[in-house]
Amino acid sequence: MSTHLRLKFGQRIRQLRLTSGLSQEEFADHVGFAHTYMSRIQTGAANPSRPCAAIAHMKAFHNACKTPNATSRF
Repeated sequence: MSTHLRLKFGQRIRQLRLTSGLSQEEFADHVGFAHTYMSRIQTGAANPSRPCAAIAHMKAFHNACKTPNATSRF
């Protein structure tokens, strides 16, 4: 994933997390990731190696946020 896409992905995840009212640690717990990994995602430092990994992450984030159509708006 390019740096630009990682940054956009991270910004969107952060926006969804803030909208849901969860702290980074709470959000990470809901998704099942370490809070350090969530930090890396939100800053664009984490790089999902395969597109299917990014899709799986978006589904987990969507479920954590309980935001309708979160994946379709990304």
